[in-house]
Amino acid sequence: MSLKIKKTINSISLSATSTINGVDVLTLSTAITNNASYSNVQQTVVNQQAYDDNKSDVRKDIMAFQDAIFDAQDELDSSADSANVASSSASSAASSAASSASTAE
Repeated sequence: MSLKIKKTINSISLSATSTINGVDVLTLSTAITNNASYSNVQQTVVNQQAYDDNKSDVRKDIMAFQDAIFDAQDELDSSADSANVASSSASSAASSAASSASTAE
């Protein structure tokens, strides 16, 4: 018998700050769980003038944050898939062992 340990990730928290020319302009945060197909993103403008002056760059940061969310969701999905496969394998092994034991009797 061998023991295989699988780590299942249940949630990931992400936070970021959009900084332009050394000035914090916008903060972003979210928490992603493996049982939700979407996440809510909290955006807070911390410097309105810098935001207004640099909307294009700040929006690029927002899009990069969204990409990071997609990556985290994919990571959670693959972790859940691995856990399901491990669980299924363990279940099959247990069934085989039980079947072999009852056949031996």
